[in-house]
Amino acid sequence: MPCIDGVETVDFSFPWWVDSAPYFDSYRAFIDGIQQRTARLAEEFRARAVDVVFTNSAVVCDGAIAAAMAGIPHIWHLRELFLDCSELHPPLSLPDFYSVIHSLSHRVTANSRAVAEEIESFAPDCNVEVIYNGFDSEVFHFDPQCFSVPEGAKVVCFAGAFSERKGLGDLLLAARLLVPKLPNLYFAMIGADIDEARFVQSQLARHGLTHRFLFCGYREDPRPYFASADIVVVPSQVEAFSRVAVEAMLQEKLVIASRSGGPEEILEDGVTGVLVPPGDIVALAGAIELWIAVPNQVSEVGKRAAAIAREKFSLAQYQVAAEKIILEVAAQHRQPVSDFLGNALVNTLRAATVPALVRSREHSRQREEHSRQMREEVGRLRAEVATLRQENAQALWEIGKLNRDLVAVFQSRSWQIGNGIVAPTVAIGKRLQRLLTQPLNSP
Repeated sequence: MPCIDGVETVDFSFPWWVDSAPYFDSYRAFIDGIQQRTARLAEEFRARAVDVVFTNSAVVCDGAIAAAMAGIPHIWHLRELFLDCSELHPPLSLPDFYSVIHSLSHRVTANSRAVAEEIESFAPDCNVEVIYNGFDSEVFHFDPQCFSVPEGAKVVCFAGAFSERKGLGDLLLAARLLVPKLPNLYFAMIGADIDEARFVQSQLARHGLTHRFLFCGYREDPRPYFASADIVVVPSQVEAFSRVAVEAMLQEKLVIASRSGGPEEILEDGVTGVLVPPGDIVALAGAIELWIAVPNQVSEVGKRAAAIAREKFSLAQYQVAAEKIILEVAAQHRQPVSDFLGNALVNTLRAATVPALVRSREHSRQREEHSRQMREEVGRLRAEVATLRQENAQALWEIGKLNRDLVAVFQSRSWQIGNGIVAPTVAIGKRLQRLLTQPLNSP
């Protein structure tokens, strides 16, 4: 049996109960195998005399169901926000979703007050306890090999998925505002795969920003890069916690983050970091421009941030809080549900997920139809642009000919007064007026 850090480990593969847009692949896998998976897992729990089951995310529920079937106390630790997130989709309405989580758990915990408040807003009877993530406080030092930039350059570092939820689009727009004003400013991007990076690079190329962006790829440990940057940004639209913010703080770095949930609990604006409204590109650009120009103040804030992070987000505090709850729950007793009730529970969840599967199929159909319409619209626009270019080319040729005629007239009859110059000039003027009364189209 394999061990990780001395802990016996058994691997099971679970499809997500919560699915991610735009593909909705997991609903079908979740429904198809749920009965067999949970029965096998419950048997594994019994065979190993498990005392407590700890589910560490809202996106899977097999462990919670198997714990109920085996009569084992269950803790559900949530680390996601769903209300304003466009990328994660529970199969049930949020009141039903959180009620199921509450019903299947002896204790519900969350990794931030933001997550706890969302749960409690939909499941008022659920008293959620907050356990902040714990972090290794090892400090790294500046490494010139992390970023290939000119001497004296300033580096702003982003780490995370290249997605709308993480605020990547806002950062790119902020960069468009900053690059013309700050010739020594560079942006380091950590965490994308090759395809994602290529897409972003193509967008940057359209605006002439490619030379100011450094793509570092996915990094198992981004802390040396944080230590080598000047500022770390977390411009997320929705953020349940923010591991990036804490890890950057522990490297004594100033973090500029959006007020998107978790960062508001991690940073104190102007004291241990900087907070800006989510989606406010001007505020994000302004904060970067302001703080990048005052390195001494940035260093002071970074040191204060590191001291707070070491105290508030230490591995020791996480261990004490988690251990306390696990021991309390382990002391409780739970009667296993009968096979009949276990099957009923599974079938109920399966039936509840079917509408989500239907919606996902409809979403896929709508997406395919939308793609077809977009292809037709792109074809129509391309044809229209070609026509407009042809028309404009003809109009510009006419204007050019008029200009040449005017030049020829004035060159041949300059300083002459009388009908000799008036007649051709009037004729040309009428042609020009006729053209200009029909404004040029823009391609």
